Amino acid sequence: MKKIHNDNITDSCGYLHESFLFPSEIIKGRGAAGTVIPDKEGCAVIGDSFVLRQFADAFTGNENVLKVLFSGSINPAEFFRVKTVIMESKVREIIGMGGGKCMDLCKLIKRDLPGIRLILIPTSAATCAPCTPVSVMYDKYGEYQNTMDSVLPDKLIIDYTYFDTLPMGFFAAGLADAACKYFETIQASGKTYNIPVQDAVVLSIGAASTAVIFNEISGKFQNPESGLKEEMADLNIIHSGMMSCMGRYSGTSYAAHAFAHAMTASKGAREFLHGEHAAMGLLFQETAAETKRDAEIKELFSCFDLPLKLSAFNIKENEIDEIVAKYRKIEAAEKINLQISSELMYNIIKQLY
Repeated sequence: MKKIHNDNITDSCGYLHESFLFPSEIIKGRGAAGTVIPDKEGCAVIGDSFVLRQFADAFTGNENVLKVLFSGSINPAEFFRVKTVIMESKVREIIGMGGGKCMDLCKLIKRDLPGIRLILIPTSAATCAPCTPVSVMYDKYGEYQNTMDSVLPDKLIIDYTYFDTLPMGFFAAGLADAACKYFETIQASGKTYNIPVQDAVVLSIGAASTAVIFNEISGKFQNPESGLKEEMADLNIIHSGMMSCMGRYSGTSYAAHAFAHAMTASKGAREFLHGEHAAMGLLFQETAAETKRDAEIKELFSCFDLPLKLSAFNIKENEIDEIVAKYRKIEAAEKINLQISSELMYNIIKQLY
């Protein structure tokens, strides 16, 4: 969880004033996307081919609205390509539609072009990207590179009708990511810290979110009614984002996310959703920390039909060394303080494989 999530200002007396960053405005509900009126002075809708075809017609019928195709891959070349299109078009507003990668790209553009108004409309219930002021960057092949500071949108629109036909695997991936952040916050804060009040808020939000996951969702996940799906979407998008924004003890998240990102060193694993990686990362973290919660977590994730073996991600045995090396690189960059020896790491991977 990035420390930059906190807008920290120290006054002349040395007191630290903290404010937490969230979207300026959140509108949610069935049909909420209909409240968006594109800027008459120029607006661009950014999305991949499926999203533009399926959802963007309501905005692109206006001659002042530019349709910008996103390749689906957030990498430096794609970021600069789309950013150049936006700069040259001189639009005043961006509407970003899609999953986490598209929204992460839009947030980076807004960071570099702060005069542009940014509206994000997720079409996936598996992402907290619209509520986190960071963007994850990959290389052109889909391997994780870095988590970069970006900005939040001026407006977030959550239209539940977009999720009606969404496969349950997307809800499952989002739930896994939310649970992952809760347990990461617990691990990263540790029992030896004197946790300030603002960080106790993190734990209370995480506890409430996790209680919802365990007590309500798991039993009804396979056949949810629309109200429960809306609760899952809020948990995945908003509550998960809150936990990301408020955590302060390490660079990005903790060992679970470090391992999830390291899994992208395998080409086969890149075909899976980030939340599915996060589920495996959480099992890795809890096993390494010897919390004895891994069995409980496996039981939860099995209710969501998440893959619980590394081999299920099409990871080949000869790629394990690359995953370990990637993890060590992220571990050093993010200063993750969960000590895992090489021997223990290989033993855990062997268990999870």
